[in-house]
Amino acid sequence: MKKLALLLSIPLCVAASAAQAAFPEKDINWIVPYSPGGGFDAWSRQIGLHMQKHLPKGVNVVVRNITGAGGRTGSIQLYRAKPDGYTVGLLDVAGLVPYQKAVGADKAGYDIEKYVWIGRVANEPWVLLTPSKSPLKTLADLKARKDLSWGIEGPGSTKWLFAIIEARELGLPMRFVSGYGGTGEMIPASLRGDYEVWTNAGPAHIPYVKNGELRAILQFGATRMSAFPDVPTAKDLGHDVIAEILRLLAAPPGTPADVAKTLEAAFLKAMNEPDFKAWVVKSQQEANPGGQKEAAAAAANFSRLVERHMKDIAEVLRKQ
Repeated sequence: MKKLALLLSIPLCVAASAAQAAFPEKDINWIVPYSPGGGFDAWSRQIGLHMQKHLPKGVNVVVRNITGAGGRTGSIQLYRAKPDGYTVGLLDVAGLVPYQKAVGADKAGYDIEKYVWIGRVANEPWVLLTPSKSPLKTLADLKARKDLSWGIEGPGSTKWLFAIIEARELGLPMRFVSGYGGTGEMIPASLRGDYEVWTNAGPAHIPYVKNGELRAILQFGATRMSAFPDVPTAKDLGHDVIAEILRLLAAPPGTPADVAKTLEAAFLKAMNEPDFKAWVVKSQQEANPGGQKEAAAAAANFSRLVERHMKDIAEVLRKQ
């Protein structure tokens, strides 16, 4: 009987192994929690295009823009999706973590610690900016001020969050000037002198620094950006703070480890494609590819940074 049972179990094991090896058998949906045309959308479409080369023939990566609630709507849909590997999403961790910490995971509709991380796309440092015509040229100049106006889109925006973190970490005064729709409006507003300083991450401000219209006072990455090799980091100036936009690829909680590994492998190969690297350079982006461990570590580090400033964030919210 034992021999018969063993023989009967062999086909079942083979069938189970075949089922696992078959992933993926159909298209993979990639959720972008923001509208088409933005940074998260551009990264997603480029990576998805190259990931397809490293998936079985006929399997496509289909990008779906699911917007609303400052990126939370798409992130919640990912969180609630079936954990079978056929739904992934590029998450804006900087927007998700503070909200969850403020209202709790149940009300937020997600728990940042329970997503299954697939990989790190980029962690682009925030850069503190002033118009070049401004007399504020160094961190010492900013610290000498008793009043300092900061440009933001509005309360609750990512720029608002990082302005609070940066001001508190550097010991700077802070008064908000708000009402802007995004970076596209804030660059000309800065050049007009609507406010004295503002902070931004991503490539939009780089050409304006290069052509001399904006000044980069300092950057908040672990190392200096290739675009700004002469601009000091906060750490260079004695402030132990790293503030970066995190673009992390995630799958729903409960996604099997072997499925996550398959996705991670295709993702990392896509990030290493020559055509993808050429796009990164051409679009003046800063890629920083990493796997599951790097993505999880980045999310955890940012959570600790936000936790350190929750009292400051709550205080500013009360005054709005």
